[in-house]
Amino acid sequence: MTWRCCDWALPRGGAAPRPAAARPQAPDATDSRALYCVGYPMKDHSRTPPEVLLRIFADAFGVKRLQPGELLSLDPARQQLSHDCSTLGGSSGSPIVDLETHAVLGLHFGGTRQENHAVALWQLADDPLLSRAGVRFATK
Repeated sequence: MTWRCCDWALPRGGAAPRPAAARPQAPDATDSRALYCVGYPMKDHSRTPPEVLLRIFADAFGVKRLQPGELLSLDPARQQLSHDCSTLGGSSGSPIVDLETHAVLGLHFGGTRQENHAVALWQLADDPLLSRAGVRFATK
């Protein structure tokens, strides 16, 4: 499914899973909120020097990793947030989670060495396309 500027994969399954605890409104952008990204980063020497990969990821790739960082900014017009979690190629689609509340704030989709970007999930809670697809959000 394509939603505005983003591609989504919505797997179908048996029993309905427990809904993600998505934050119902934007976090305060003035605080440097601690975040983490959970994903499967891949080894990519073309973008990141090998010594940096070794120092940060200890040469363990293709396994689930918790990648810490902070909220950098919000961009309501583009329905995105910026963060500095230590992501690599292969991290797209990973949840960006508030460290204090464990609410999912966004889905990582790309970035640069200076900052990364995520789709802001609170912007999508009432999206009719996602509702028709059966996507549910919890607020607690």
